[in-house]
Amino acid sequence: MQYTISRFVNGICLNEKEFVLDDNDEVKLFSKTEALSFMDYETIEDAEEDWIFIEPCKIPNETLDKFIDLASSLSPENLHCDGEISQTEAMRKFRRLTRDWKILEKQVGFEITESEIWDMECDRQEEERV
Repeated sequence: MQYTISRFVNGICLNEKEFVLDDNDEVKLFSKTEALSFMDYETIEDAEEDWIFIEPCKIPNETLDKFIDLASSLSPENLHCDGEISQTEAMRKFRRLTRDWKILEKQVGFEITESEIWDMECDRQEEERV
């Protein structure tokens, strides 16, 4: 999963956040370990004590839904239609689905694994329960 590093402008929580940028003035993305190391913190909670926010990148719900659909379609039983299609057809379907996955990754601006998508879905469902 990719993370951003931010803080409130001038340290005032009423202000918008400013982010660490890369050489192209785009928001720089880090792994969790890289972000903690970059800011010289041991945990995300340590950073938050200093009003530094190391947060996972958010994916819009509509896009997350598309990733969930693709991840479901990539499960072996769905990919092979419970054994109803040939191996050749299953491979054709796999290539189409992984191509669609890469297109979505380009839209969100970073690579993401199926596991990370399912974690995001669990987080979203947990938020909806609260």
